[in-house]
Amino acid sequence: MLGQSFAVFSNTSSPLASVLKQLRTDTAFADVCLLVGASETPILAHACILAANSDYYKEALSAKWRRDAEEQEKTEDILDDSSSLKKSNTSSGKRITTQPITTLRHPETDTQVVEIVLEFLYSGQTRVCESQLVGVAQFADEILLRGFAMDCLSHFVSSVLSARNALEVFVACDRMGCDGHKERALLLVKSDLDDCLALGSASLAGMSVNAFEAALLFRAFSHLDRWALLVARAKSLQGLPVAVNDTADNVRLDWDKAAADVSDFLPLVKLFSFTPQEYDASVAPYLSMLPESMHDYLQFHYHGALPERAVLEWGSETATFERSKILNHKQLHLLERELRVYIPLHANCTAGSQSTDGMVLVHRGSTSQFSAAEFHQECKGKRNTVSIIKTASGKIVGGFVDCAWTSNSGYLEATRAFLFQVSAINKTELKLDFLSCKNLNHAVGGRAGLAFGDDLYVSGTACYSYLGAIFGCYNANGLTAAAFLGASNSPVQVEIAEYEVFEIK
Repeated sequence: MLGQSFAVFSNTSSPLASVLKQLRTDTAFADVCLLVGASETPILAHACILAANSDYYKEALSAKWRRDAEEQEKTEDILDDSSSLKKSNTSSGKRITTQPITTLRHPETDTQVVEIVLEFLYSGQTRVCESQLVGVAQFADEILLRGFAMDCLSHFVSSVLSARNALEVFVACDRMGCDGHKERALLLVKSDLDDCLALGSASLAGMSVNAFEAALLFRAFSHLDRWALLVARAKSLQGLPVAVNDTADNVRLDWDKAAADVSDFLPLVKLFSFTPQEYDASVAPYLSMLPESMHDYLQFHYHGALPERAVLEWGSETATFERSKILNHKQLHLLERELRVYIPLHANCTAGSQSTDGMVLVHRGSTSQFSAAEFHQECKGKRNTVSIIKTASGKIVGGFVDCAWTSNSGYLEATRAFLFQVSAINKTELKLDFLSCKNLNHAVGGRAGLAFGDDLYVSGTACYSYLGAIFGCYNANGLTAAAFLGASNSPVQVEIAEYEVFEIK
C-alpha cells in the first residue's frame, strides 16, 4: 500500500450530524431510559452517545449490563405505559429490544431541560430560550458538561440578569461553584435590594442553609442589607409576599416559626451596629422574631444607658448576650437595683441609683473548671464584688463585700459585707433576703477560692454552709444552713451548677 494514493468520500446524503440528530428521535435501538422529574417521565437515549460526550454518563453506564431482571422488567412496564413514547417508536408501536435497558434518574430537573441537553449531546448544538438558560446550565453542570454549563450561565448573566432573577442566578452559581458570576448577581441584589427581594421570594425560600449563609456573608452587604435578607427569608418560608418597605404591621407572620427559621443566621447579623433610628424602623417591628432574652438588651442598648462593654455582637467570644449564665439580663438588672439600695459606693451614687458602668463580670466558675487558683488570679484587687451561686437544684444565693480580694486564702477585713438568697424571681420581680455581717474582720476568705468564711464557700463544684453556727460571721436571721442552700443533708453540702463574680462600678 506504500506510495498509493487514497480517494476521500463524503456521505453528503446523510452527514454524521444529521444521522445523530435522526438517531435522537428514533428510539428503536435505545438502551437507556432517563426518568426525569418527580413524576419520573421516561426519556429514551443511547448509552454510546451519552458516554462518549459526558464523563458523568460514562461512569453511570459503566455497569449497565449488570442490571437485574426485576429492574429491567420495571423499566419495560414504564415504557409500555407511555403513549408518547409509543408514538415516537416504530410504525407498529413496538420497540425493537436488542439490548437491556439501563435506568437512570434525574429527579430535580424537567423534561424540557433534559431534551435540550440531549440535543446538544447528539448533534453538538442546540437552541436554548432565555427562560431555560439557568436550568440548562445547572443540569449540564450536574452531568459534567462544564463548558456548556458555563457558556449558558455566562450568556444569561451578560444578557438576561435582572432584579427579577438575580437571586435565582445566585443560587445556581452557588451550586455550580461559579464565584465570579455569584458576586455579580449579589452586586445586583445590593444595588436593587427591595425589588430583588420582592421578586425573588421563591428563590429565597428554596435556598439551602449554606447558600443563604453565603449570601449573608457577601462583603458588600451592610448590616441593614443583611437584616432585610433575614426578614425576607422568614416571610418567604411562610409563603408571604415580600413587599417593598413593608412592616410587621401588615404581615401575618407565625413568629415562633420565624424565630426558628432565622436563629441559625443571627450570628451573621450585627444587631448592635444600627443607629437608634435604623433599629426603630427596621428591627423593632420584628423583635418577636428574636429570642425573648434579647429584647430588653436591645432596648437598653439603643434607648437606655448600657455600658460600652456590653455592646456585643451575636456570636462574639462571650457566646451569649447575657452577662450572666445564672440570671438573664432583666433579672440581672433587677438584682443590681435591689443591691444598690444597700451599697452606697461613692458620693455621686446615691441609694437606689444606677451607675453608668453597672456590673462587670470578672470571673465565672465554669470557664475555669471551678479552679480556686484561677478565682484568686482573676479577682485579685477587685473591690465591691457581688458573687452569685446557683445550685444544681436551682437555688440562688450570694454575697457582697467591698474589700479587695487577694491572691491568698486568708481572712479579709471589710467595712461592708452581707449574704443574700433569692427568695422570689419572675420576669418583673426579684426579691432578696439579706443576711448582715456581724464579724467584718472575717467577712471573706478563710478558705481557698470563693469563700465568705464558713457561712458560704465553694470548693470545686460543691457549695458548703455552716450558717448559724457559733463560729459564724453572718447573722442567720432564723435561717438554717440547709434552708439557706435548699439542702437536706448535714453538714450542709450541695452541688452547684455555676457561680459568677461581678464587680459593681
